[in-house]
Amino acid sequence: MSTETTTQPKPRLKDWTTRDLLVMAAISIAFGLILAGVNYLAGLLLAVNPMLAVIFSGLYFLPGLMIMLIVRRPGANILTRVIVNLAQLPFTPFGWAPLVMEPLFFGGAAEMPFLITRYRDFRLRIAVIGGVAAGVVSFLMMLAFGFFSGFSFGFIIATLAIFLLSGALLGGVLATVLVNAIAKTGVLNSFAIGQEQQEEI
Repeated sequence: MSTETTTQPKPRLKDWTTRDLLVMAAISIAFGLILAGVNYLAGLLLAVNPMLAVIFSGLYFLPGLMIMLIVRRPGANILTRVIVNLAQLPFTPFGWAPLVMEPLFFGGAAEMPFLITRYRDFRLRIAVIGGVAAGVVSFLMMLAFGFFSGFSFGFIIATLAIFLLSGALLGGVLATVLVNAIAKTGVLNSFAIGQEQQEEI
């Protein structure tokens, strides 16, 4: 299920290729449209109970983690969040604010584990840590904006736990599963993840 630790030289920002950008754009736009629908569902659930809405939080980290596992470039997670938000902008009830905040906070948090490993480790556990990190930041932002005002301490801790689980499972684990499944079809053979799948076979 997991990708391998790469021994290639550390990727650099200038190493981005047109192929990388096209794959990132295709996945980002597709998920942007999907998440536009999730936004409305989450908004309805948020009005009922914030704990219900955060169940889907990991889905917002999913496309960035997928792109990171595929292209393995610095800034991939952050750039993906920008494109995702642009794609859903005409359909979102939240306006321009997420376009600025989400790439920096959520995208940056999810990319941090890859940065710490100097973009050389793309195994499942790193993707999971990325999803968990983004979940923590999401929770802290909701806490700062007063979404949990009036709720008990136990409720707040339970909500944090859901953020962490959703980030780990719907973010890190699902990203790894989907990327490996796509790689097995052969469409990613020109990327490191595709070459690793070929070696395993």
